[in-house]
This record gives sequence, structure tokens and C-alpha cells, in this order.
Amino acid sequence: MTEYNQPLHHITPSGKYRNWRKHRLQAIALGAAYKRLGVGFQKKAERVFVCSRRIDFTKPQDDQLGSTVVNRYGCKDRLCPGCQSSRSRKNFMELMQLYQRYHEAYPGDRAAMLTLTIPNVSVSTMKEELSALLTGFRKLTRRKPFEHAVRAWFRALEVSYNPNTGLYHPHIHALLLFPPHYFDKQHNYYLKHQQWLKLWQQVMRRTDIKHLDIRMLKPHPQDITGNVKSPVMGKAIAEIAKYATKPADIFMPRGRGFAVDEKVIFALAYTLKHRRLIAYSKVFREYRRENKSQITESKMDDLDVYIWMEQPDVQTADYYLHEETAFNTKL
Repeated sequence: MTEYNQPLHHITPSGKYRNWRKHRLQAIALGAAYKRLGVGFQKKAERVFVCSRRIDFTKPQDDQLGSTVVNRYGCKDRLCPGCQSSRSRKNFMELMQLYQRYHEAYPGDRAAMLTLTIPNVSVSTMKEELSALLTGFRKLTRRKPFEHAVRAWFRALEVSYNPNTGLYHPHIHALLLFPPHYFDKQHNYYLKHQQWLKLWQQVMRRTDIKHLDIRMLKPHPQDITGNVKSPVMGKAIAEIAKYATKPADIFMPRGRGFAVDEKVIFALAYTLKHRRLIAYSKVFREYRRENKSQITESKMDDLDVYIWMEQPDVQTADYYLHEETAFNTKL
């Protein structure tokens, strides 16, 4: 067996350092919480405990900066931080590809981010409130003012948790794409903020909803990092796509690791089970069906660079690589 003792650094295509140690420590806290929940969660605990403890790499070549991933062996648990991160990157890549296709067909359309909220809820009512929230969004998309104004949309569900009050805050982030005539006064399709809020109150049948946020997204300058080119709107779309795999900020630092309340884990696992965290409008769904061969599942890890440093950089290495017969990493 050949052993590599140099620190292993993980760098994404955009040049960002990815902190795998933090994900692993949070996964350990999540697995411990599942274990405390009893018999029904033991399999989940076992999968989370071993998540990404082995990573298969390609053999490094002399003319390459580092290696790429063949298999990460993730647990795919919905609350696992490491798997959430990978899923978020996959969702971003797919949404970015769909947006590029849409932008080619409708170059004059404008994009906006819509955030729909409801008052904070307790754990006892969260399941029903989540159902009402998603039903409300579906009703909103079928209202005539929405259908006239929006040509395509993408939505992501997020649930945040406040440890001080013990309440949960479910809300929706949506990417809306408006045709140019939306802003033309003669068509009378433009909706002001108060009109959006009133429409949301009507579909939810609630007058206690006081907040709604909608803002136009401005294109970002094209950013080039190495050979990777980030398209216009990439940063804005990444901001929306990340919410799809961010159920809550529930991990609290404790000592050298993290802690998480098993009651919170149970509430999220129970209420988010079988939920569609993301959804696409008809236009995007058609693009996905027509271009399955072109719009493929993201393999962001294949683009990442893993570098063996003879001397540790400013960053602390997360893992050390050991080569066995299958050339894999046991973490």
C-alpha cells in the first residue's frame, strides 16, 4: 500500500476552499441525534455516521494539478450537511443550464426573486402549515395576474429554526421570469409590491401575513476563474438554488464539534418527509424532458481539484489520502 501523508485540500471550480471537516463534524452530530431518537432512526444514524468516509479518486497524472472524484459514498440523507451541499451544487448546475436555454429563447426577459412567508409556526402545526404554504403557491401560479405576468418560474422551500423561541419559519424562494411587456404600462400586467402581497393573502386566505419580498435580479459581470466561466445571472441563481437543500440552520458549535437537538431533527425529518423541496414551471419541465441527454445531472465534484500540498497552506487540510488497491480514501 502506498501512503500519501501530504494534506489533501479540496478546491471547487470557482476557487473556493470547501470545508469538509465542518460537514463531517455536523454529520456526526446529526447521526448522534438520530441514534438518540430510537429504533426507527437507527438506519439513518448508521448511514450518516459513515457518510463520505470513503472517497474514490482518479489516479493523479503528471500533467494534472490534482485528482477528481469517482465516487463520494454519501448517505443522501435530506438533513446531512455534506449531502445538502452536493445536492445544492447539483440543483444550481441544472437550474443554470435551464436558465441558459430559456435565455436563448427569450433574451429580453427579466428575472426576479420572490420570497413568500407566513407567520412563524410551532412544531405541532408545522406539517399542516407546510402543506398550506405549498398549496398556496400552487394556487398563486394559477391566478390570472400571475399567469399574465410570469412566463416561467422555479421555487424552493426553506424552513429555518429559531432556537430562542423554539418556532419554525417556513417560506418559499422563487425565481420568476417576466416577459418584456410586463413592464409596459399599456398592457397593465405590472404588479406593485402591495398587489403581490394582497394576492398572496388571498390565496392563503390569511390577513395576518404582513410581509412579502420581491426584487428584480441584476445581471452580474461574467466571472472567469481558470477555465471555468460563470454565466450572467449565475450568482443570483446560485443564491436561489441553495435554499432547496437548506432545511434549517440547526447545528450549534460545541467544543471542537457541533451539537443538534434531536427534537428539532425529528420535527424536520417528519414534516419534510416526501415533500418536494424544489419545483419547476411547465416551460422548465419541458426543457428538462427535451434535453435529458444535454441537461445532465451535475457532476460538480468531477470538476473540483484535490491538491496534495507538501507544506500545509494557510488552510488546514481536512483529510489525508491513503492509496489501496482500488485507490480510495478512507476518512
